[in-house]
Amino acid sequence: MNLDDPEVIRQRIHALIACNKSDMITALPPDRIKTMLENEINRLRLTRTAALDHQDSSEDVEFLGYESEDFRFEHLENEIQFEKCSIEKGEILEIREWIAKSLQSGK
Repeated sequence: MNLDDPEVIRQRIHALIACNKSDMITALPPDRIKTMLENEINRLRLTRTAALDHQDSSEDVEFLGYESEDFRFEHLENEIQFEKCSIEKGEILEIREWIAKSLQSGK
């Protein structure tokens, strides 16, 4: 799923980030993974903006988040949820609940 796809934005499609291997001692908590992804998306967004500034392009480009602020998942129209899990140990209750909720809501 491409978060800056106009159709994904229009339909407000929900997404789940499953943070697997949460049973391992080296596992990062979902909040830390979320922060790391936000930072990486922000870096990519800045690089993309700089590249577009050097091109003669009249195309409209969807901007992910708010242009004047660092990227945060909360800025999106779509609900993005982060859940820890361990597929190997069968610790997937939160994942199953998210899927069931999404099926019920149609998103």
